[in-house]
Amino acid sequence: MINLGCGGVDTASIGSEALRQQSAGQLEEDLVELFVSSRSFDAASPLAQKLYRDHPSEARPAYLIGVILREKGVYEEAERFFLEALSKDHAHSDAYDALGILYGIRGQIDQALKAHKKATDLKPKIAKYWHNYGFALCLAQKFKEAIKAFQRSLSLAPEQERTFVSLAFAFGALGDYQEMRRYLSQVLTTAQVEFNLGVVREKRGEREVALAHYRRALSLHQNFELARESIGRLERELTPSTNRLPKTH
Repeated sequence: MINLGCGGVDTASIGSEALRQQSAGQLEEDLVELFVSSRSFDAASPLAQKLYRDHPSEARPAYLIGVILREKGVYEEAERFFLEALSKDHAHSDAYDALGILYGIRGQIDQALKAHKKATDLKPKIAKYWHNYGFALCLAQKFKEAIKAFQRSLSLAPEQERTFVSLAFAFGALGDYQEMRRYLSQVLTTAQVEFNLGVVREKRGEREVALAHYRRALSLHQNFELARESIGRLERELTPSTNRLPKTH
């Protein structure tokens, strides 16, 4: 404590009180983010609203409310809160990223790309921004650019399994099944790799090849019900309809 004689100010006490208030606010914010990440939105909502009331000039509470509303499917209100966050902090990269996800959900692909690009421009070393940008590029059918974004994400966070999968599917969309297999094999079992190759080959109209992949998946994992169901469905679809008509007498 600094003693300036009569009328001195206890600056240590003032500092401690400010620290306690800051710590309480940070704790509430951390709890909101924990609840949101675990999809406990009912628990997150009242805390986020309290943060919003207590810190009206800050961007983070508006952003957090926007995330909760987006995940609840209240898209127009979510957009309003994300834009409010950006009006308070023009460099709020999380708000741009979240807004990009929202636009992607709503099918506003051009706006999604702009928002995600802005997030990566503001903070180019955040892996999730590059991953989400890559996903938006996939929605825009820009798979070569998406691959570059996913690879950038992976270079920043090599342990992110979802990025391996996203990268694999981008290669699959271009018909590069060797690269798709290479990336999937790093995070999935062989049976899962075969099944996912089947999914992509079927989506690209290669149903006989897809059926072979599904059969290999089932041979590797006898209880792979999705593979079994896919085999049954494709076998019915590939069987000429005349052979499936009931016999008449």
